Amino acid sequence: LLPFLNVFGLLGRIEGETTVNLAPFFSDLAVEYDGVVYGAGVTCAAGVGRYFGSLTATYTDTSLDTSDSSVEAWVLSPKVGMTAHARGGHPIVFWVGAMYQEADEEHQGDITVPVFGDVRYDVLLEEKDPWNYLVGLSTALGEHMSLELEGGLGDRTQLTGSLGWRF
Repeated sequence: LLPFLNVFGLLGRIEGETTVNLAPFFSDLAVEYDGVVYGAGVTCAAGVGRYFGSLTATYTDTSLDTSDSSVEAWVLSPKVGMTAHARGGHPIVFWVGAMYQEADEEHQGDITVPVFGDVRYDVLLEEKDPWNYLVGLSTALGEHMSLELEGGLGDRTQLTGSLGWRF
C-alpha cells in the first residue's frame, strides 16, 4: 500500500487438539478440531541498511468443522532482523521477535466419556502465556514470489510456512 505499510489477507487450514484436565477423577479430555482460517492484517516496517524492524497486527477467524466451535484471534508481532545476500541468488532475511496472541476460543460438542456415555461440553479457553519468542527466515523465489518459515519458542510453540505473491 505504502513503502512502509503492507496490508494483507490470509486463508489457511488448521488442525489442533485441546486437552482439558479433568483430574483427579478422570483422565484428560482431548478435543480434536480442524477447519479453515481466514483473516486480514497490516505490517508497518522501517529499516536502515541491512537491518530492519517491523510490527504486524493480524485478526483471524476460524470456521471449525469437527464441532460447534469457534476461534477468533488478535495477534501482535514485533520483529527485528537483517538481510544477508546468498551467493548468486536472492537475499535471505533472518529475524527474531515475539508474538502476543489473544484468542477467544470456545469449543462445544458431544464426547463419549467412560462411565457417563455421551456428554455435552462447552469449554471457553484462554492463553496460559500470551507471549512467545520467534525466529524466522524468508527468501524470494522470483520477482513476485517469496517463501517464509517461522518458528515460535517458549510455552507456546508453532511452525508457520507461507508462500507469498506480491504485485
